[in-house]
Amino acid sequence: MSTRTRVRYWLQHLVEMMIAMGVGMAVLAPLWPDLSPAAETLAMAADMTVGMAAWMAIRGHDLRMIAEMSVAMVGPFALLLVPYAFGLVSAGAVMGGGHVLMVVAMLALMWWQRDHYSHAPHWAAVFQRRTVTAS
Repeated sequence: MSTRTRVRYWLQHLVEMMIAMGVGMAVLAPLWPDLSPAAETLAMAADMTVGMAAWMAIRGHDLRMIAEMSVAMVGPFALLLVPYAFGLVSAGAVMGGGHVLMVVAMLALMWWQRDHYSHAPHWAAVFQRRTVTAS
């Protein structure tokens, strides 16, 4: 496979995950009204992670890959909640910084696992088209 094709698949995977994260937030956010800033941050990170994990599962990724990406997404928010708890950063800094660090962590993981993320996507077995052969 050419380098250009591998880069295209890598970027396609990134865009698909970002869309799935947005869908996760749009669908799940209404379930969590009136949360504290810390809880809102964690709920938003979880909403994005659920959307991304569902799409990765549909696309046939194994649980290890889904778990790695989930940690890359939630980890930055969880880490920033520590200085927030001590009053060292604002809720806005946690939300903004968490998003920036999440994308950096996702890109780093995708680069580290680039052999996996730069191949053509496939559907999970449950979604694959089955052909029936006549006997």
